[in-house]
Amino acid sequence: MNGHRIAAFPPRILEDRNPYARLLYSELERVGFETIGGGPLKLKWLLRSRRHVDILHFHWDPQQKYVQRPADQMTWLLRRLRGERLVPWWDVASFVTLLVVARTLGYSLVWTIHEIRPHESDHSRHDILASRALARLSDLLLAHDAATAERARVELGLPSVEIHVVPHGSYVGAYPPGRARDYVRAELGLEPDAFVFLAFGHLRAYKDLPVLLEAFESLRLPSARLIIAGVPWDAEMRKIVSVAAERDARIRLMLGPVPVESVDELFKASDAAVFPRGDGWTSGSLILAMSMGIPVVAARRPTYVELMDGETAGWLFEPGDVPSLKDCLLLAATNPEQARRKGVLALALARRMSWARSAAITARLIARTTGEPASRQPIAVTSSIRSS
Repeated sequence: MNGHRIAAFPPRILEDRNPYARLLYSELERVGFETIGGGPLKLKWLLRSRRHVDILHFHWDPQQKYVQRPADQMTWLLRRLRGERLVPWWDVASFVTLLVVARTLGYSLVWTIHEIRPHESDHSRHDILASRALARLSDLLLAHDAATAERARVELGLPSVEIHVVPHGSYVGAYPPGRARDYVRAELGLEPDAFVFLAFGHLRAYKDLPVLLEAFESLRLPSARLIIAGVPWDAEMRKIVSVAAERDARIRLMLGPVPVESVDELFKASDAAVFPRGDGWTSGSLILAMSMGIPVVAARRPTYVELMDGETAGWLFEPGDVPSLKDCLLLAATNPEQARRKGVLALALARRMSWARSAAITARLIARTTGEPASRQPIAVTSSIRSS
C-alpha cells in the first residue's frame, strides 16, 4: 500500500476553506499515500503527470467540477446570464475521452460520490451521461453512507456497480476556537435569552431556503432568531433572503464568506442548526454542526437519519413540508434544555466519526482494487452496495 501518489480533483479542493480534503488526505498520508496537487484535467497534464501520480481521486459530481470552465467566476456567471451552453455534448465527449486516456495511461480512477450531478445545472442529460461514464471507468467507487451508495447505484442506472461505504469523518477540532458566546451574541444584536437558529453554508437553490424562511416567518415566537450565514449563489438567492429579512426583523443576514476564525464562535452563539435541503445527498454542513455540539433540524432522509441516529441529535421534518419544519422549529425553541441535551449527544456522535478510520478503509480498498497484498490492519465498518 506504500508509495501510492494520489491527485485530487477538483484540484482546488486541497486549498478549499472546507477542511474536508485536508483532513482526509492528511490521514491518507499517515498510511503511506503521497498527495500530489492535481492540475486541469487535460491531455497535457495526464501525460506530464503519469510518472509521479498513480491515482486520480474524484469528488462530488464530474460535470460541475472537472469539465473545464472559466477560472474567473464572474466570467462564468456572465456566460450563464447570456444563456450560453456551458456543458455541451462536446464537453461531455472530451471529459469521457480524458477518462479513457487516463485509464490507458495506467492511472487508477477513484470516485467518492457525494452526489451524481451538479446542483445548478440545465443539462441533466449531459450530467448523468458524464456521471455514468465516470462510474463505469472508475476502478473504485466510494460513498460516505449506505443510503447515498444505494441511491447513486439506482440513479446511475448501473445495476452491477459496486459502491463501497467509507464513513465521513467529523470536524471536531477542525476550526480554531472562537470568542465567548455572550460576546458574539452581543455583537450580532442577539439577546441572551433568544433561541437562535443557524442556517450555515453557501446559499443555493438546492438547499430549499424558501422552505425554511416560510416556516420561520410562520413561527410566532418573539424570542426566536434566525441567522443566515454564507455566500449567495446568485442575485436571485440574495434577493430571496434579503426580502425575508426586511419582512422579519428576527432574521439576521451574514452574506459573504464566513472567516475561518469565526466559524466556531458562530455555531457556539447559536442554539440549533437548520438544514432545510430535502435532496438527501451527503451533507458535510450537517456533520459540521454536530461536530460543533449543537443539535440539528434536518429533513427526514435516510442519510440524515443515519447521521443523527434518528432524532438523537436533533429533530426531523418531512422534506419540503413547511408545517412539518415549523413544528420542529417550535419544538426546539420551546425546549431549550432538550436542545442542549441533543447538542451534547450530537457531539458524542460526531466524535465517533474518524478520519483515521476513513483513510484506513480507503487505503485498504485501493490496495485490494490494485491487487496489492492486503494490510494486516483490519477494515472496521465498511460495506458495499451492489445488485443482488
